Amino acid sequence: MQDARPLVSIIIPCYKQAHFLGDAIECALSQTYGHVEVVVVDDGSPDDPAAVVARYPQVRFVQQANRGRSAARNAGLRASRGEYVVFLDADDLLLPHAVETGMQVFAERPAYAFVHGTVDRRSLDGTLLKSPTPIVGETDYYLELLKRNCIRGIHSAVIRRTALEAVGGFDERRPQANDWDLFLRLARQFPVYGHGRLVGTYRRHDRNVNSKANADAMLRSSLAVLREQREYALGNARYAEAYRSGLREVRTFWGELLVERARNHARAGRWGPALRDGVLVLRYYPRGFMAHATRKLRAVSGVRRPAA
Repeated sequence: MQDARPLVSIIIPCYKQAHFLGDAIECALSQTYGHVEVVVVDDGSPDDPAAVVARYPQVRFVQQANRGRSAARNAGLRASRGEYVVFLDADDLLLPHAVETGMQVFAERPAYAFVHGTVDRRSLDGTLLKSPTPIVGETDYYLELLKRNCIRGIHSAVIRRTALEAVGGFDERRPQANDWDLFLRLARQFPVYGHGRLVGTYRRHDRNVNSKANADAMLRSSLAVLREQREYALGNARYAEAYRSGLREVRTFWGELLVERARNHARAGRWGPALRDGVLVLRYYPRGFMAHATRKLRAVSGVRRPAA
């Protein structure tokens, strides 16, 4: 007998994370919402995801040359059939009720492009890490997303396929911050709802814990994502204020990591990388560059700021 419920596709891109992939597949197959399909996309990974997927004959498997996570997610979207979609990175986890929770919310609010909950952050040994407080309820998500990516964990969202197709899926030019870019384009065009319930886990490990290593790429990509919204945002006073706040947030967060990275290079005598990072800080975070340079000069000269 055919299941009358909407089909939900869980799409899992994999690149150099085959050692996590089995856990991701099993949590996708263990959903309490019984009408799901699972699609794994091997994005040219050298660690043989095919061997892992072979243990699960019900999982659809797509292979492509390495083109990045956005392209892998789009390939999974094309290969899937679900009316609703969940994107699950191979190193993350869904709780058993994740899809069912999202679909219950959709049943009550059918006009939304996507509904989302929250995820906790844990180290590989299971230790719970500090997680941002989620935004819950009905709000202007486009405005909130201009300030920062307030939706932590793309796997916290169940997304309507028609909305994904309307905005063209993931922008394959974006190697980083691609989920933020997608959320901005969806929220600009459609309503969004946050139910606030815990639906998954984001696992912190060596490949994602060292943010300083890719701070320059994240800074450039995040600024590019925001600047795509510039013309539209500046046409509305509230959006313009949020847009400028978002630019400051991006420059400060990633700029401070770049400053720290430049210092570490300098302390280790790696003057070439230190200089390159210093130039990046000066270009993208000039206010921070001047503040750090001023403090350094004061420290060297022994000059103290006058007491107020």
